[in-house]
Amino acid sequence: MVKKICIWLFSAVIMLSTVQFPWLNLGVVNASAATDPLPYSSTFDNWSVGRSGSVIAAFTATLNGHTGAALSIVNQTPKAPNTFAQIYQTVTVKPSTLYRFSAWVASDGLPSNALQAILSDDWGTRYSFPSGTYAWQQVTWNYTTTSSQTSMTLRLLTQDVTSGVQIDDMTMVENGTTQNLLSNGGFEQHSYYFGVSNSMLLFDPGTAAINFITDAPNPTSASWTVHDVRGLPVTNGSVTYISGKATVDLSGLGNGFYTIEATSTADNGPINLLTSFGIVPPLAAAAKSSDSPFGVGIHGFDNTVISGLSRIGITHARTDASWSSVEKSPGVYTFPSTLTDGLAALQNAGIEPLLISDYRNTLYDDNLTPSSPEGLAAYGNYTAALNDQFKNYSQATEVYNEFNINFNNGKCGRTPACYVQLLKAAEVAVSAKNPDGKLVGPAISGASEDFVKQVLQGGGSDILSAVSIHPYRHPQAPEGMENQMSSMVKTIKDTAGKDIPLWLTEYGWPTNTPVNGITDSMQADYLVRSSVLSLAGGVARLYWYDARDDGTDPNNQEHNFGLFEVRRATAVNAAEPKVSAVAQAVMAAELAGKTLTSRDSLDSSTYSYVFGSGSNATRVMWAPSGGKTVTLTTDQPLTLTDEYGAQITLTPYAGAVNVALTEHPVYVTGAPTAVELSTTPGVTLQTSSTVAQGESIEVRAVVDRTGANCQSVPSTVTFNIEGRQKDVQVDGCITGEAVFEVPTTASQTASWVTGKASTNGGEFASLATSTLSITEAVTATVDLQLVRHIDGYAEQAVITVANKSRVTPVTLNDITWKIGDQSGMIDETSIIEAGKSVQHILPLSSLQLWKQGYLDLSVGVQDKDPVTLHRSVGIGPIEPDSNTTVVPIDLATDVTWQKYTEDWGGVSDLSGTIKITETSNGIHFQAEVQDDVFYQTNPAGNMYNGDSIQMSFSPTTPGASQERTEIGLALTPSGPAAYTFAASGLAVTGSTPTDSLSVTRSGTVTTYDAVIPWQSFGLTAAPTGTFAFSFLVNDDDGAGRKGFLEWSSGIGKSKDTSAHFPVQLTSELNALDETAPATVARISPEEPTDSNGWYTSDVTVSLSASDDLSGVAKTEYSLDNGATWTPYTAPVTFNEDGLYTVNYRSADKAGNVEAIKSVSFKRDSKAPTITVTGLEYGSYPDSGDIVPIVTLSDRLSGVDSTKFTVTLDTYGVQPGSTIPLYTLPLGTHTYIVKAIDLAGNADSQTIVFETTTSIEVLKSLIARFTNDGWIDNAGIANSLQRKLDVPNLTGFVNEVKALTGKHLTTQAADYLLRDAQILNGVEVARMLE
Repeated sequence: MVKKICIWLFSAVIMLSTVQFPWLNLGVVNASAATDPLPYSSTFDNWSVGRSGSVIAAFTATLNGHTGAALSIVNQTPKAPNTFAQIYQTVTVKPSTLYRFSAWVASDGLPSNALQAILSDDWGTRYSFPSGTYAWQQVTWNYTTTSSQTSMTLRLLTQDVTSGVQIDDMTMVENGTTQNLLSNGGFEQHSYYFGVSNSMLLFDPGTAAINFITDAPNPTSASWTVHDVRGLPVTNGSVTYISGKATVDLSGLGNGFYTIEATSTADNGPINLLTSFGIVPPLAAAAKSSDSPFGVGIHGFDNTVISGLSRIGITHARTDASWSSVEKSPGVYTFPSTLTDGLAALQNAGIEPLLISDYRNTLYDDNLTPSSPEGLAAYGNYTAALNDQFKNYSQATEVYNEFNINFNNGKCGRTPACYVQLLKAAEVAVSAKNPDGKLVGPAISGASEDFVKQVLQGGGSDILSAVSIHPYRHPQAPEGMENQMSSMVKTIKDTAGKDIPLWLTEYGWPTNTPVNGITDSMQADYLVRSSVLSLAGGVARLYWYDARDDGTDPNNQEHNFGLFEVRRATAVNAAEPKVSAVAQAVMAAELAGKTLTSRDSLDSSTYSYVFGSGSNATRVMWAPSGGKTVTLTTDQPLTLTDEYGAQITLTPYAGAVNVALTEHPVYVTGAPTAVELSTTPGVTLQTSSTVAQGESIEVRAVVDRTGANCQSVPSTVTFNIEGRQKDVQVDGCITGEAVFEVPTTASQTASWVTGKASTNGGEFASLATSTLSITEAVTATVDLQLVRHIDGYAEQAVITVANKSRVTPVTLNDITWKIGDQSGMIDETSIIEAGKSVQHILPLSSLQLWKQGYLDLSVGVQDKDPVTLHRSVGIGPIEPDSNTTVVPIDLATDVTWQKYTEDWGGVSDLSGTIKITETSNGIHFQAEVQDDVFYQTNPAGNMYNGDSIQMSFSPTTPGASQERTEIGLALTPSGPAAYTFAASGLAVTGSTPTDSLSVTRSGTVTTYDAVIPWQSFGLTAAPTGTFAFSFLVNDDDGAGRKGFLEWSSGIGKSKDTSAHFPVQLTSELNALDETAPATVARISPEEPTDSNGWYTSDVTVSLSASDDLSGVAKTEYSLDNGATWTPYTAPVTFNEDGLYTVNYRSADKAGNVEAIKSVSFKRDSKAPTITVTGLEYGSYPDSGDIVPIVTLSDRLSGVDSTKFTVTLDTYGVQPGSTIPLYTLPLGTHTYIVKAIDLAGNADSQTIVFETTTSIEVLKSLIARFTNDGWIDNAGIANSLQRKLDVPNLTGFVNEVKALTGKHLTTQAADYLLRDAQILNGVEVARMLE
């Protein structure tokens, strides 16, 4: 169900001429300016601008105000419900306090009530500015806040044609004070205008150019950047203004969706612009034919929107034709020129209109949906007049809109029978006035086959030329629509006995920011996928809802369904395309003139639909969950076009091409002989599913030539990934890869990667990843766990804080939490390394059975904003059906009343109990509802309009996913019914399969008893862990649904699983757990690798925890005696030396924490350090001594003194002893020190040195030997010295020999003769040279 604008809505796109705007600075805006193209608005500090519906209005600055600048308002849109523009500011106020307002105002023809100040939150209290034409005058008004009001939003709202009004010097003061509470009440702080003046923002290839325009004096050049659909920059530059205008040439860009962001600098600072545009393929004539199935709903008839729709292949447009605005006197039909001119504009653009005859008229049935004979006849006559008036545009008229919900407030009700009488009244009048006229209906909200069936059975089979439904399913994906539409087509044929075309006259997905919205790129995906699925299901015509967004509030669902944008306040003239508009243009171009012929047989989650035949056949292909590769066997090139129009030619390698499929559809044109799902793709892109903001995406481009791929995948593959190119060479039947870093931008919250693989023969594979989430570096999640407790059950929150960064650690600054009045803090200041997380268990002791609460969590992060969460919590045990003591949910105390038309009348009005238990196959839902008045006249698909129950199920914790299944139970006129309104997983909308179903009424008690299998909730088996559930009990006392009692939330007035209640099957819970888990530590290697209990290599500690009951929640370890704890996620390797004690412990899901255990070990991988002094590499004269001193050190295990050795020329020596060098042979010597520590690490040090001699050395030896008494006669010593002075080595040798044993010891003689003979040999050698 979608709440929509229900009357004619007029032009919405704001227009700006390509000249300067001198009228913006006039004292009072000239009336002729009202027909000029308008800029969107200036911006005013502290004020915000908003719009609803299709309104052409501008809020601009004029420099000739009452004092200085002023606010100028021009509105070109006639007054219509829900169609207005506003400028507003929120102010802090005090409760029950009088505030006085004043403003200066000047007008050039202000209609009555056209400009109002909205004062109260319900918009009921207003002040209307004076009507007429007048110069500056002051006006005043007062407002008293409510008893609980602490803030107030002052809104200046324009809701009718206004040629020019100015406001200045506005004040808001508390009674008795003088301080102006309004910021910028004089509108002095404002921007100049900076926009674009293009009349079309959808360009043919090679023609793109953006025209800038500004009214700023002396503007600088404008710097600009173009981003692609993912928000990645593709080109940038700057342009210079000439007379306030500048053009950016973008003709070099290829097909796609883009945004352009620009900045200029004016006298009062920078002014900025952001707008979107698309470059789309040209449309063939077949795409513009009325046979094309593509249409939209449209509000208003702005020419730029119509031009945009025509350019993207829209050939049908559905629009309101308000009865009350046409028939203002009984039987007199005056069609407004806005409607007649708008329909002519549609026809001129090649778009066939479908008018809705809606809704009611003040002349009949008290302005309610007609139900009396007079009212029905009047409605029929109006429908006939409408059909006849515009039969040259279209013979078809749709009878009413969403009769089965709140658009219908008639006394008859919302049943098929009530609709049939309206349809018959229209048929009688239309057939009489225009025999060729065609009626379409019932235009129901949803896709209730029962409602359609009853309408056809009631006479619709003979009246309707097309059956129309509105199968909204947002935010859920469109998969499942093929089966849903096929079933509806079959129901229509079986009931009517003939084929009646099925039209989807409304369907779509909004891009609002809350939980039920989707992203702009997802909207584009869903547009294509839903269109193809619906066509495959037999739908004949598609009207996407709607053409353009209906407002500017990004949080409002109803403002964000469009194909075109109104959110960007800087663009003018042309309708700004959203991504879906570009996707629609590409789809229309690719499928032009082609009809669906078949679906390729792949698997249930891979989609490939064939349109056309032969070499011109086009396949639309996608895989919602991504990760699929399809191999297309072909000997001819195939053309692949992505969702945004970019094309590549795929050339077969080894007789095939490969296409990676994701949630973004692609088009493949050509005639492959086979299409198969590849189980082992030869080339793929691999990434993580999340990326931290500010970091690049790491992409692994993988070549797999194993197995059969060795023949089908080339050995050299060139990857082109986002404009970056790398070759991967794989020799043999193995794998290889290249790593790419793809940048992200600060503004991105999601992205994806595309690429292609080629070889010498060309590109043979298209590559892509699914959408990646770009998150804050630190994320927090809460997993809710139900645990057994002494008194029954309790709930705890498992809080996981993760660092999503690949490179940067983060430091936490505690975790604070609050549930109701209970709050606390978790001491957490640890450093989380990149890619790691920490976990805490928080017992939620304040919760009560079946009572919903909300956990508010704030995780402090050093140098970053805190991470906050708001989660639904509660104790919700789903016990086995055999349990006879199940505590029910009390409809008097555990629920809240949600009012539609009346307040709750207490327990006598509506009360009772609900029991939800688990069977072997699903859920047993039992309700005893005390209801003073039972009223249910609706078919199953519309049961919520009467007494009934609705339940909503999501398979994960509340808010973790918006995928949900909604089922209703009721006692309908046809008997007990279960109906699925929204389906996820295996579930299917329509009649709900149940194992058993009973709904009975006895006295004032309605008893519901349904056993619903898990498959009906979309599952193959019972859910594990916590899942989300909610239900409500509708109450209708005969005048329509007056409200409902809702347990939990997120099902009645909004569809939001984050508001559901967390429940869990108790069958998967263990008995009460009061025992802590047991953790075992294992050291690898098990035994020390070397001596004395020491490890000399890496040591790995593995922790293994077990818990027989609730299960292990976390294991952690500490290396600083418990000062800090680190979550254990994988074995910890110690690769540095040291003495280690690892403390460790585990906690279970029941909150039991194990006593600290520890394991110790010691690691020493470094040998002792050897230092030798007194000896070094080099030459020494043999007349001297050496005294080598050896120092050993070892910082851990210590030196093993028993294994320490010192050798000189292989002989052991005592370190530190004196060694006379003459005792060593002349020549080279080796001094070796060896040491081993107690861990077994060994090292050695070797010093090589040389002993030498010379005449001077011999003289020194003579002197030394004389001193030592080895030469006993000084005269002999002198004689020997004189012979060396000559030198006379021969005489020296002869004299030494003659005196040996007499005055020279034998030892002395030997050493002197050795040296002399060596020296003599050297001398002889010289003489012989």
